[in-house]
Amino acid sequence: MALDPISAILETGSTIIDKIWPDADEAEKRKLELAQLAHSGDMARLQAEVKSLVGQLGRQDLAYLK
Repeated sequence: MALDPISAILETGSTIIDKIWPDADEAEKRKLELAQLAHSGDMARLQAEVKSLVGQLGRQDLAYLK
């Protein structure tokens, strides 16, 4: 697991994206959007996107995202 918050969010988001979008092309597109958010420094929006993905999976056990 990544030590810095941005890497941790990207890693978590990537894993969740793979589970929500089984189509590899769509998943890659979503991962690119997530990476672009991280690169732009828009952390509030990035965290909101990951929270939304977590909610779609019904996983509320990721307390550090709250």
